[in-house]
Amino acid sequence: MPTGVRAQDFHAQELARTSWALARLYFFFDPLLSSIAAPALPPMSEFSAVDLANMAWALATQVCLAEPLLHAISASSIRLL
Repeated sequence: MPTGVRAQDFHAQELARTSWALARLYFFFDPLLSSIAAPALPPMSEFSAVDLANMAWALATQVCLAEPLLHAISASSIRLL
């Protein structure tokens, strides 16, 4: 089993699914969510509509105020319309 896996090594779908899974389990741990949110910003253009929806739902469920990430999700969502 690989050790030292970091959120910045994840792809868009992995970031979105991990965020969704944590929210679905009601696992609220700000440092963990922050470590997922930070690397999600640069590849936001790689997120599919489902990935964006999952990430937005996870942030809303966890009452996360990661404004830069929310703005990036919004901008990327508009691009997909």
